[in-house]
Amino acid sequence: MLVTAEGLLPYFERDAALGLVYDCAHRFPGGWMVFDSVPGWLSRRSLRGIQLGGGYVTPPLPFSLSVDEAADLPTTIPGVASAEDLLLPPGRGVKARVPRRIYRMPVLRNLRPAFTVLRFS
Repeated sequence: MLVTAEGLLPYFERDAALGLVYDCAHRFPGGWMVFDSVPGWLSRRSLRGIQLGGGYVTPPLPFSLSVDEAADLPTTIPGVASAEDLLLPPGRGVKARVPRRIYRMPVLRNLRPAFTVLRFS
């Protein structure tokens, strides 16, 4: 069983988001979950509203999860066996590979959005 929650968890409060992960781990043993999360700085900024073109203001994104926090989910949520950070696929050309290299840098990896795959026990 694969559960996808892409574009969903950032809109939840922290307890609700992690509660959903917990519930999925217990309802779908042996399954997988894929989700994305925004970094803490973007979450905090979104709470004040981010003005985009045409007068649109983004809704708040109260839930954030860094790459390192996602890697700790197997130790913090019973039923989560493993967590893997997914990197964007490489693009074409030398310039397209630069973002992928930056994403791997330990100093910057917790400042970027995370794409996480969880395996349930």
